[in-house]
Parts: sequence; structure tokens; C-alpha cells
Amino acid sequence: MSHLVTPTVNLNGSSKSDLVGQVLNIMRTLEDAQQAICHAMPHGRDFQTMDVETCRAAREAFCERAKALQAMWAEFGELAIAINAQGGR
Repeated sequence: MSHLVTPTVNLNGSSKSDLVGQVLNIMRTLEDAQQAICHAMPHGRDFQTMDVETCRAAREAFCERAKALQAMWAEFGELAIAINAQGGR
């Protein structure tokens, strides 16, 4: 993925609080999505007629996606910190 570029807080743009608020909203949504993945994590009882490797692969696929969301969450966290560190309104 492309690197997130930090916007510059200035009088003609969105306020710092609006920009940070938008990023925090993204982070909350990513948290919700990650929790939904964890709640829907494949369970062995749903793979009883299949081999153990199939269940493991299904769980691994869910874990990979949860990790991807966690990585995005961390990136947006860094963006929020960078925006908030700027002077201005």
C-alpha cells in the first residue's frame, strides 16, 4: 500500500481537530471490523467433516486479515499523532 501522507494544518483547510477526528473515526471502524473478524473466527466444530489442515488454513486466513486491519490501525494512529503534533487550529 502507498504511504499515508500527513496533511498540513492551515487556515484554508480543515481544522486540526476535524482532521484528527476523521482519522480517529477510521481507527474506531477498523477496531470494529477486527472484532467482527475475531468473533467470526472459524471453529473446529464447523469443519468436523474436513481434515485438521483445512480448519487451520481457514483460521490462518482470518488471522491474516485481522493482522492487516491492525497494521492499518497503527498507520492511522501514526497519522493522527503527526496531524496533532502540528501547530495551528
